[in-house]
Amino acid sequence: MVAEGDSEIFPAQDQKFMNFEILLSALQSVAREEIIKRFRSESCIASKRIIINVLESFGFRAQPLPVRVVAYNRHFNISLKRLRSLPFTDPLARARVKNVGPDAKSVCIGYGSDNPGDTGWDGHLIAWLPNKKWMIDASIAQVSRPERELELPGVLALQADAKFAKGLTPLCTSYKGALIRYDADPAERGYTVSSNWRVEGDRDGAAVNEVVENIINRVSINTSPDGA
Repeated sequence: MVAEGDSEIFPAQDQKFMNFEILLSALQSVAREEIIKRFRSESCIASKRIIINVLESFGFRAQPLPVRVVAYNRHFNISLKRLRSLPFTDPLARARVKNVGPDAKSVCIGYGSDNPGDTGWDGHLIAWLPNKKWMIDASIAQVSRPERELELPGVLALQADAKFAKGLTPLCTSYKGALIRYDADPAERGYTVSSNWRVEGDRDGAAVNEVVENIINRVSINTSPDGA
């Protein structure tokens, strides 16, 4: 994947035989560290550009998918479970749920407030693999707020079907007690005007190559006769 109007700059590698589940596991372990060496930690657009190119290097087609995301800490999650209620799409959900307590906190992107996303665009971008029905969020950690008891992983991969990608159903998951909700907004194109959307050959190429190399090394170690 490259920005619209540009030609492909990252040729496919010879590692197309790699099992997808093995690739996902390795990607979650190594990608974030390499990306934030070269881009801001809150740069979801650049992160997705790198992830999509890495996936394509291994022969897996992926595409950018704009989303809104809300993360609720464990206190908020417990309250929601108690009330048997899905998280509200409205970021002001806390004010609508009585008795959640002062420790119930949330962080959202794409709702016009409390947005830790890329400068100039109030949204979040993930990678969606239409053939595999998976999504990968390589910058969900930007939602982390330790002071709100929200500490999320560097890379999050979830099964996600076409209904989610079309914006028809939300996608929810739990992580260390926190609840994360994604709502796809496929018609949103605001990210394309961000400076982070343009392809930066040297920086992108270095990040892609490092992630690919680290994945190959990690898989080689783990699958060798002496690997743990």
